[in-house]
Amino acid sequence: MQGQVAGVTLPGQQMLPGVSVGLNTRVAWDSVQLEWPIFIGSGSRIDAGCVLRGPVWIGSGCHV
Repeated sequence: MQGQVAGVTLPGQQMLPGVSVGLNTRVAWDSVQLEWPIFIGSGSRIDAGCVLRGPVWIGSGCHV
């Protein structure tokens, strides 16, 4: 997740530098604190007020 393995990329779409999300993911972008690297799996939800300090890998279908 920290870019130390050649040829390996995070799945999903990069929304911010170092922050990738899967499909159908909802994040309260205006009110969360994110320190990369972070991957948020498909169908997950990150609510307002959350603080995620990487490296973080949140699986599919999670609610934080």
